[in-house]
Amino acid sequence: MKTILIIDDEEGIMRYYKKLLESEGYRVLVARDADEGLLQIIRNRPVHLILLDINLPEVDGGELWDAIRAYNADMNVLVFSVRTPEEQRRFVPFADDHFDKSHSVEILLQKIDRILSKQEARLMHEID
Repeated sequence: MKTILIIDDEEGIMRYYKKLLESEGYRVLVARDADEGLLQIIRNRPVHLILLDINLPEVDGGELWDAIRAYNADMNVLVFSVRTPEEQRRFVPFADDHFDKSHSVEILLQKIDRILSKQEARLMHEID
């Protein structure tokens, strides 16, 4: 079972996406801020994908992305925000993908599947 960590300070949004992803068969962890997010990553290995909101209190998503990559350079991060993907790329240009929360959940699920499939293919290639 793949583990996804949602880092978002909006409780309702976090609950909605947690329930959605659990219904798709994922193990879902949540964090309300950068510190809690980093603790979840350290305590719950492996985390296969992080859904990162860039509008966090105290630390913006770009700074948190840098901290995540410093901890694990191979960590998959999908930025999701109410901002457009173009705006998101200004904050976190090297994320695996970007998602506008106003778009359909089917698009989000496709992006998640694509990222996790690439990760699995990369791991299989490393084994060969």
